[in-house]
Formats: sequence, structure tokens, C-alpha cells
Amino acid sequence: MRKPVQMVYARKTMGDFWRHELRWAIGLRNVRPAGYMGLLFTFGLPWALVAAVAAPSAGIASAYLAGYLVLRLGLVWTMGVWGLDDAVTRRNWWLVPWRDAVNFAVWVMGFFASKIAWRGKEYRVRNGSLLPVEQTSRVPVSAEPAGD
Repeated sequence: MRKPVQMVYARKTMGDFWRHELRWAIGLRNVRPAGYMGLLFTFGLPWALVAAVAAPSAGIASAYLAGYLVLRLGLVWTMGVWGLDDAVTRRNWWLVPWRDAVNFAVWVMGFFASKIAWRGKEYRVRNGSLLPVEQTSRVPVSAEPAGD
């Protein structure tokens, strides 16, 4: 019987996890800005929350939220538990809405951050390049691109 490749992750603090996720978001935003913007349409949780807030009644609001949960958790169960037979997903499927919230928060923060830590050094990402923070401090403020 065929089995997927197993991955083992080193234990990390929440801060390490957050910095890792943000580093990826900043990199993606700089390499594929249009694609990064397009990610907005892939986040189910914030759309369900917006729909629930805008709903004309509590019943309809509940239906939007229940629809998100059924579809999202159904997808996780189908792919992670049934399809891949992943024991971690089987134990932690209920954390998926929290992970979705973190993913959205990281995406939003990716618009406002430009510094990353990589292999013990701090860099500023500018125009798709990594510049050590020491170099960026010598750049005149007027040369800083807007929104960076």
C-alpha cells in the first residue's frame, strides 16, 4: 500500500512560528504581488465572518458560519484523514478554524512588514532582494519606497 512521505517538524515557540509564517508571507508578497493580493479570495473564515455580520438575521448569519465550518472541516477530514491517513490531522482537525485565523492575520501583517530574520541575521526585503539591515540604515529616508 502506498503511503505519503512523513514530515517531522522541530518544536518551535509561538514566536518562532509567527516569524516563520511572516517571513514566507513577506517573501511571497515581494515575489508575486498580484498573487499575494489574490490570496484574499482564498480565505473562507473572514468571508464567512463578513457575511455573518452583514446578514439580515441571526439565523442567516449562523448558516454562513455553519456553512464555512462544514465545508472547511469536511475538506480537512476528506484530504487529511481519509485521503492521507494523517494521524496528526485526525487528532487536531478541530484546530483548523484557528489556523485559518492565523493564516489571515499573517497575510494582513505581510502588507505592513518588510524585515525578516533568516539564519540568525535580519534583512529588509526590498524590490525582491534581501538587504542586510546594516545596509538599509545607510540609505537616505527619501530613497525608501512608499509602503515598505
